[in-house]
Parts: sequence; structure tokens; C-alpha cells
Amino acid sequence: MNSLILAILIPFFTALVLALLNGYRRLEKAVALCSSLALTAWVFWLLFYVDAHGVQVVVVGGWMAPWGVAFVADRLTCIMLCLSSGLGMLVQLYSFWTVTDEQQRYFFYPLMQAMLLGVNWSFITGDVFNLFVAYEVMLMASYGMMMVGASPAQVRQTLKYIAINSIGSTLFVAGCGVVYATVGTLNMADLAVRTDHVFPAFGKHQAGPLVLDHQVAAPGRVRVIRSNRCPRAAGPRARASSSR
Repeated sequence: MNSLILAILIPFFTALVLALLNGYRRLEKAVALCSSLALTAWVFWLLFYVDAHGVQVVVVGGWMAPWGVAFVADRLTCIMLCLSSGLGMLVQLYSFWTVTDEQQRYFFYPLMQAMLLGVNWSFITGDVFNLFVAYEVMLMASYGMMMVGASPAQVRQTLKYIAINSIGSTLFVAGCGVVYATVGTLNMADLAVRTDHVFPAFGKHQAGPLVLDHQVAAPGRVRVIRSNRCPRAAGPRARASSSR
């Protein structure tokens, strides 16, 4: 399902258009509202589609794991997309009466679309490093939104916010490096399989009730993800008999 990436393409192109329309205040608001409505309607449709047809996967460029970039949509992903897009639309409507013309002149609406881009990207990505990239997109947009108006108080608080998040970003990317050096992949589905061989003591059945068992699929086609329930632990009698 190649249209899965519309969750990030719609806010991306909307941000570009709104940046070009800077200064046309009413047109900016109309484009931002139409984009938010379209995105919200589409993600709700995606939720019903995934519920009926199962997990959807898009592999960008046809490169399979562990090198390719995969976008995955399951029920939880779609629910989170619906929440983020719905709340984004409500915030967009509220901002029409609260954001001043001076604040709008500093690219408030393009930055808000960039924020939605990062949030949606983090929900649909199937790769840990791309999760880090989406995290950085959200942060950069939030830096700009905090600086709208550029008062001295805003600058001071934004610098504190940037310093704290820089530490978090450093730890995040360092963690990605450790995971890749240990397992050899950052693809989430591939990680679920490889960690069973790298750490046999913490195998599938001890990791949790749900086990990802992915199959290689053609680019843009559905990747099958099955779930197996963790077998019930043996009771005292069974352990005693096995020790004999």
C-alpha cells in the first residue's frame, strides 16, 4: 500500500506551500485547515482499511531489511495517527483566534505542519534510526514554534529546551549505534528475529506474549506479521517431573 506515506507527504508539502504563502494570512489559514481536514479524513480511512486487510508495509526504493527504509501501519499505528491528526486539526482551528498576525508572520503554520510531519513519521516508521530522524524533525519544528515572536523570555526558555533535548538526542543516536553494533540491523521487525539468536537466554517466549515473525514481501506489498501467545509456564509438578 504505497499511499501509506501520505501520512508524512501531506504535511511535508503543506509546509512548503505555506512557507511560500507567507504574508497571505487568510490563504495560509485556508490551506492549513484544508490540509488538516484531508489528513484527518485519510488516517481514519487508513484505520478501517488496516482493520479489514491487516498490517500494511511500504519499503522505500525496494530495498529490503536491514538496509531499506520501511513504513509500517498496524492498528496501534493508525489509532495514534488518528489521535495526532485529530488533535492537530483542533489546535489548528484554535490557533486561528489565538495566534496574532505578528506571530503568523514568523512561519507559525509551516512549523506546525512540520511538527505533524515528525509526529506521523515516528508512528509509521519501521526503523529505529528513522525514528531518531523523526524525533529530530519534531524537535526542530518545536524550536521554531517556541521562538515565534522572539521575545527575550522566549529566547531564554528555548535555549534551555534545546540544551536538554540535545542531550536526549545524543543518547538516542548513541543507543542506535550500540544496537547496530550488537545486532547488525536497526529494522524493528528484523531486530525481533535477530535478537532471538544473539540473546538465546532471552528468547521469543520470554520477551513477551507477542512475537513478530516477519516474512520477506515484495516492495509496496503487505508484510505478514503473525503473533503467537506465550505458552503457559509449567507448574511445580511439571518442573519436578522434568527434573527427575
